[in-house]
Amino acid sequence: MSARGAIDAIRSARPSMIARVRTLLRSRPNVIDVGLGCREGTQCRDPQVWRVYVSRKVPATQLAAYELVPDRLFGLHTDVIVACRGLPAAGPTTYTASAEITNIAKDGGSLGCFAQKGSDVVLLSAAHVVFASNSSQSNPNLAIYSPNYSICCGGGEKIAVSQGSWSDGFRAAGSAYDTDCAIAKLAGSVQYSNQLPQIGMITGAAPTPSAAMVPTDWTTMPTDQQLVRMYSSLSTGGGLRYGSIALINGSSSSPLSPGPFQDPSDAAKDIRTSINQLVVIPRLPPIANETQAAYTARYSLFASSGGVLTFALPGDSGSVVVDNQSGTVSVIGLLIREYSAAAIRANLTSQGTPIPDALQVIQNVGIVTPISNVLSQMQITIPSGLAGTAPAAGAVVAVRSSRRGASPQPAPVFDPDAARATIEQLWGRLAERRHGALITAKFEEHRREAGRLVNAVRRVSATWIRCQGPAFMRHVLRNLGDPSHRIPRVINGASFADLLRQMPPLLQRYGSVRLRRDLRRLGPFGIKLLTRVNSVHDVPEVLTLIRRERS
Repeated sequence: MSARGAIDAIRSARPSMIARVRTLLRSRPNVIDVGLGCREGTQCRDPQVWRVYVSRKVPATQLAAYELVPDRLFGLHTDVIVACRGLPAAGPTTYTASAEITNIAKDGGSLGCFAQKGSDVVLLSAAHVVFASNSSQSNPNLAIYSPNYSICCGGGEKIAVSQGSWSDGFRAAGSAYDTDCAIAKLAGSVQYSNQLPQIGMITGAAPTPSAAMVPTDWTTMPTDQQLVRMYSSLSTGGGLRYGSIALINGSSSSPLSPGPFQDPSDAAKDIRTSINQLVVIPRLPPIANETQAAYTARYSLFASSGGVLTFALPGDSGSVVVDNQSGTVSVIGLLIREYSAAAIRANLTSQGTPIPDALQVIQNVGIVTPISNVLSQMQITIPSGLAGTAPAAGAVVAVRSSRRGASPQPAPVFDPDAARATIEQLWGRLAERRHGALITAKFEEHRREAGRLVNAVRRVSATWIRCQGPAFMRHVLRNLGDPSHRIPRVINGASFADLLRQMPPLLQRYGSVRLRRDLRRLGPFGIKLLTRVNSVHDVPEVLTLIRRERS
């Protein structure tokens, strides 16, 4: 049957056919939904493919044959599309475990999870993340923001204030240290939840792993007891990762050197040696009911095709590593660094030790502080299902441990007159810069049409809402009246980059000839500009910066 014939047949039985395809594909890993429409990035008018929406794309070598999305179904091709996470557009932001954080230093990291210290709710992360670039201060009380924002002015939504100092997070063990952890007390009215994306609600802390969690062979399929998980919020390379423990507290029960784990650049950075850490190597994601033979075949195919496994990347420091036990999400440790597998291979070679085959496909491992050491060092606990809203300053409110969210906080008052005055000033600053006047002119020319498309065209409206467009717009309006307020990069799991990536193709498809022309000519430059700011007040300066980079 031709593609045209397949389309006509599907149109005549569309509801039942789509239901059948959804039933077939929704069981595949990461598949969110299925639709019938145009191939992504095309300007076609007739539906031509099954649009298979997934939370993330996974290499085919990591999936069993029955989990792959077929190239064709019922005579039509399939198109796998990474979709925004569908969450409510209204209400304040809830910060979850694994969110990005920074103290406006150059480098940020990850919010591991939330914990309790007495009656206070605190966020937990690595000391070198919370106190980045502030190690010389004894008690800096640094403001912690989430996520990491503008290259120009830094800052963002203030969510916590650091407690203690850099040195409090490191417990000496001779000339080395065996902890790297810090806490920060949540600011008033901040909503928080220990719900880890793609994993679930944290149910507590686990004891230090035993030798039973260390597989004897890294190429064999690990048991659920031997697997650990970590979720990374990095915009590039992030997502759910799996690993297994290769070393516990400096023992020599694995082919790895017992440590210490330190690379040549550590001395220049004044980083002391880490000892008594868990070492986690990356593993292939598990497949339900997979046999050992099938796992071995999948691993061999992955290795022979040049696959590379990684457990941690720069920016993941401070993330929590949790177990893979059924019915629980127990924290095992706190990631304090990623460590190059090349350095481990070089160390083994210098010792005359053969390099295990499995180590050849590993890019890096994770160095993890056992959570038992962190809890005793910081004097904190991790209750099950910790979620709620931090009390406002001066309020007498009990800290709650609950799976239920808190009541929404009132939105700040928006002054339209002040916003108009700010826009006029911004237009004036832009007019002074090369191409600034062109940007303002095109914005004024197309803003009403873009608004009509968002409100009147169902597909445009659905994408705008799914990618949290209304929520980002509220932050823009608030920023207009309050320059200290920063526009988040991520709201309820949807990133600003997702919004910028998904909206232009739809506006091009349904917009006027002039709108389509200008999006083709100026769209890439506009996206580059908007992704580098978190405040409308930064736009003129960043425009100048980009022009200098291109000249």
